[in-house]
Amino acid sequence: MLFRSVFRNRVVELDAAQARMTLLDWLRLVQGATGTKEGCAEGDCGACTVVLARRKGDRIVHEPVNACILLAGQADGAQVFTVEDLAKQPDALHPVQDAMVRHHGSQCGFCTPGIVMSLYAMYHEGARPPSRAAVCDQLAGNLCRCTGYRPIIAAALEACAGPPPAIPAAVGRQLDALDDEDDVFAGDDAAFFAAPRTEETLARLLTRHPDALVVAGATDAGLWLTKGLLAPARITALWWRGICWRKPSPNSPARRPPPRAFPPTPDHAPMPPNDMQSFDEETAGAPRVVAQPHPQDSARLHVMGAAAYIDDLREPAGTLHVACACSPAARGALRGLRVEDARATPGVVAVIGAADIPGRNDIAPLYADEPLFAEGRVLFHGQPLCAVVAQSREAARRSRSRSRSERIRPATPRSLRWMRSQVSSSRSSPWTFPTRIWPRTRSISRTTRRASASRATRSGSGFSSRRMTGSIS
Repeated sequence: MLFRSVFRNRVVELDAAQARMTLLDWLRLVQGATGTKEGCAEGDCGACTVVLARRKGDRIVHEPVNACILLAGQADGAQVFTVEDLAKQPDALHPVQDAMVRHHGSQCGFCTPGIVMSLYAMYHEGARPPSRAAVCDQLAGNLCRCTGYRPIIAAALEACAGPPPAIPAAVGRQLDALDDEDDVFAGDDAAFFAAPRTEETLARLLTRHPDALVVAGATDAGLWLTKGLLAPARITALWWRGICWRKPSPNSPARRPPPRAFPPTPDHAPMPPNDMQSFDEETAGAPRVVAQPHPQDSARLHVMGAAAYIDDLREPAGTLHVACACSPAARGALRGLRVEDARATPGVVAVIGAADIPGRNDIAPLYADEPLFAEGRVLFHGQPLCAVVAQSREAARRSRSRSRSERIRPATPRSLRWMRSQVSSSRSSPWTFPTRIWPRTRSISRTTRRASASRATRSGSGFSSRRMTGSIS
């Protein structure tokens, strides 16, 4: 039986390959739901927040999760809500979206879909009326760098002030139809995603496949996919099925806010209704409003997930993807680079290094001091060594790990080597400074050397004029 979820009011089935993807990749690459954004790909920024609706007892609970580190198969038996699902029509926004627009809760808009979905979960599950501390806790997993949280908090307090909405009976019937109490297994013995219902089934599965990856919250496994670029072939998930349903794992990817992340203080009082929303001019009588701010033109697109960014554009047919293999050392001599394994990987079109550049291996605008790829020596940690060009993003990312650099011999700066030799050979007090600290890099005039030597002699510092660099005309 395949994994099944409710998405856009229809039941969708996931095969083994899709179940092992992150939920974010399944939404963006398979379903084309680009309103959910990829920010950090490690569960920190909250731009990828979606809401999973599940039946727990006699209730349907709405839970915000980070889609970037949640495996798509873990959404089995749930209804997946994204930011595009809230507004029934473009001119009829959800109360959360409408409040965000009217309170100017978006600026660049990239983090706005995740914030809207966190508040959407609070709209269904939060206490009434919500406190400012509760709103801050709900937004603790959403990072916003440009708007500021004050208008967002004001929008949340207004949108969630009324009673929670009633959940349509059709949603409950769809979720009940998914819960058939059967074991779920997608794939074959070579690669699968399994969700055993009972402990007996789990024991048989692990006896047959002892190397299968057993996950509960799967946050680590999500990072292995997004950051480690690994692809576990056999995955057995427990946390949302019958085995662990009685005792949820503390590693669940659900974004449970920390207790009282932002405690209320007198400085954090709720703002007045029109604070920072109008500009007043004192007259002889009552204040006269001379200007009223209007929502920015893209605000409605931001809260609906309809604003298109570069990564949201459809790729033309035949688009190639590039991933760079980078240096693990901060500085040293590069003795060679082996790329044969990367070139032999299926889906790889080419591997490009410094020797493949037809012109100058440098991208500096003025001075030739910024090579595109390391050549002969490594200048900093993470410096690109070569670029892998492949037919898909996954092939490019995973093939770059097969590019192996020969041993990078660590290089010590010349001045540091000289200081170490001076310290090791000196028998004087550790507080005695050497007479030369930095190597001479440029010539200076005879007059300057004579003047600096005279000053050093008068002060008794013992420093040589050779420590000075540069020239004085």
